[in-house]
Amino acid sequence: MADELDYIIEKIHNLFMKYGIKSVTMDDVARELGISKKTLYLHFKDKNDLVEKIFEFEKGCSSKRFEDLNINQFNAIDQLFEANKMFLSIIRDHNPSSFYDLKKYYPVIYKKLTQVRRTRVLDFFNDNISKGIAEGLYRSDVNAEIISKLQVSRIEGVLDGEIITVEEFTSVRWIKELFAYHVRGLANAEGLKYFESKLNDYDLQF
Repeated sequence: MADELDYIIEKIHNLFMKYGIKSVTMDDVARELGISKKTLYLHFKDKNDLVEKIFEFEKGCSSKRFEDLNINQFNAIDQLFEANKMFLSIIRDHNPSSFYDLKKYYPVIYKKLTQVRRTRVLDFFNDNISKGIAEGLYRSDVNAEIISKLQVSRIEGVLDGEIITVEEFTSVRWIKELFAYHVRGLANAEGLKYFESKLNDYDLQF
């Protein structure tokens, strides 16, 4: 039963990402899944409950992504390379209409999602900076709180799409420039040497 529900939620999540939330009806969902509405309502009380479960699904996926970034084989700079790939994948898959629908029609869920995402990203950058300092790759005088909040603000700004478009942010030119800007602001001489040695091999076409 749990596997069936996970499959259904993943399919609905893909529908929302493709078409937005408001335009997808329960009839659309049932038709896409090839099941009756009666069967669909065995899993979800109503559309609000469905959207809530999609949020929980996204939260779980996000947790897994961040857990994968904490593998001990990564030093702080390698961890940022992997995080950059993850964030760009999320942004490229991001559908502004679904984000807008969630904000307008499901404000409570939107607020919870935003808070969870913000806390998780802040914690990641704070931990990464502490890791980099301990490994002797970042400057010891870096203010982790300020830098972490700047990074979160930048990512959320792209998701809002008001100043920097997704197309700009995910272009090779922008990726390389913004990523290098961030690391060079953190790294000491040893970290910069390592970063420069890795940058040429970094696949910017992922």
